[in-house]
Amino acid sequence: MQPSISLIICTYNNVFLLEKVLEALSKQIIYNDLKWSVLVVDNNCTDDTPKIVKKFIQSASIPDLSIVNEEKQGLSYARLCGIQNTSSDWIAFVDDDCLLQEDWVEKAVIFAESHPKCGAFGGKVILNWEVSPSEVLKKYEGSFAAQNLGEESKQINNKGFIVGTGLVINRTAILQSSWLNKQFLTDRVGKDLTSGGDGEIIIRIRQTGYEIWYNPECVLKHYIPSKRISESYLIRLHYGFGLMTPQLGLLSATNHPFSHFVFIYLLKLLKRILQLVLIIMSVLVGKSHWIEVLMMLNRFRGELKGVLHILLISTYPNESNSNVTTPDADA
Repeated sequence: MQPSISLIICTYNNVFLLEKVLEALSKQIIYNDLKWSVLVVDNNCTDDTPKIVKKFIQSASIPDLSIVNEEKQGLSYARLCGIQNTSSDWIAFVDDDCLLQEDWVEKAVIFAESHPKCGAFGGKVILNWEVSPSEVLKKYEGSFAAQNLGEESKQINNKGFIVGTGLVINRTAILQSSWLNKQFLTDRVGKDLTSGGDGEIIIRIRQTGYEIWYNPECVLKHYIPSKRISESYLIRLHYGFGLMTPQLGLLSATNHPFSHFVFIYLLKLLKRILQLVLIIMSVLVGKSHWIEVLMMLNRFRGELKGVLHILLISTYPNESNSNVTTPDADA
């Protein structure tokens, strides 16, 4: 019997793109008699999100489409709400700016069925820029969740990650990880560029013994609106990346004492300083751009704040009273 899958779309005041996402879902071509559904999580939207979703529900163009409200602001809360309001074997996090290829759902189910040890997998993510980006933005397209790990499916090693855009999760794996009971990172909240929730899910599923995979047959286009296509936005993104990095490192270090984590991360910060010096030298000889210096500076600032936050709260993820959260972004 084929596994069932629920697509969870968490959205916050993005009705223009949400309509395009739902339109793409209405064009899914399903050759097998598989069971799939779509749940939109309205995370305090003040636009026409409910109206648009209702329009698609009435058209019956998307099977088992529904909408639920989540009053707690933030992506992690919205995803938690989505999981709690579905019951399928597999869960797919489809962002409200992602256009799925017409065979995405079927390819996802086929892959899930053929990989029983897989706890989570992601596919190929192609950026769909609203306006042409600069060369610097093209160089760092991975910061915008682009993902292309080749044309062959592959298992991701113990230190590797996949992007949260189009992330597909085994329900049994996420339940066994206890992520539903406690989330250590808050992820995006409103317009703040904090992140790391996807990485936490990957780490915790992997720690339960499940495999993480990349499946290139699941292809989606990640729409990047013009308001995000700027060097200043890229720099802000890297501050958020810096904030999350120590938190994810701490979550991964459950087999080592806290002092070991602190020592290792202080060495990493020294390495960041060396990288900063090298990138400045590269700029001076014309091989890099000053934007890259600002990116690295902002990431270093975020990492430093993340480490200080961990030291101040003195918590450790495998302790029962732990409460690791990403510090608020201020850049």
